[in-house]
Amino acid sequence: MAREAERSAMSELRSSGWVARDLEFKRSQKGSLYVRFTLVEHLGYGEASRKQYYEVWAWNEVAQSLLDQRIGKGSRIRVQGFLELVDYMHKDGKTRDKKLKLRLREWRPWEPGKYTGPPMLGETEDPQVCQSPGPVPVVDGEREPLPE
Repeated sequence: MAREAERSAMSELRSSGWVARDLEFKRSQKGSLYVRFTLVEHLGYGEASRKQYYEVWAWNEVAQSLLDQRIGKGSRIRVQGFLELVDYMHKDGKTRDKKLKLRLREWRPWEPGKYTGPPMLGETEDPQVCQSPGPVPVVDGEREPLPE
């Protein structure tokens, strides 16, 4: 019950991107399979484009499915899970920082513009869901004047 309360306080994220490096499969002290990897999401277009990095963690059956499908560096996937902002210490042992961590709940292979199987949790049955929405308008920080 405490885990459910904790999860309800987290943000749910659906995203798609590229696996930045090979997955690290490990076993916990209790013997559970888990994996950690970095997902890179490309946002925007042209000069306004940027990258968002997520540290993704998957456990048990979800981790096993990534292993079974041979997901690795360069794989394009869609993900859904719980997003957390976590504190961490840099390798220098002095600098504290924050990073986005995603507890993976579900994933699918991703090919833009192609139907990649049944919808993930909360998605529509519409296969168009995988298509890119098109260019994002650039906002330069200036406000337009209000109509009189």
